Amino acid sequence: MRVYVSVDMEGITGLPDYTFVDSSMHNYDRARRIMTEEANAIIRAAIDQGQNKSLSTTAIQR
Repeated sequence: MRVYVSVDMEGITGLPDYTFVDSSMHNYDRARRIMTEEANAIIRAAIDQGQNKSLSTTAIQR
């Protein structure tokens, strides 16, 4: 089975307003860290379940 992970900031848990998704705003760096942590958690879970050969990821940024 192939696993594809596509991530964009608007879909991340814990980003309550636009200051987290606008690169000119003060919370953007925090949101990038949160997004990376969530994506890494998904990847770790896939690998833990045996998906170590066909894992593809995409991060969508503006």
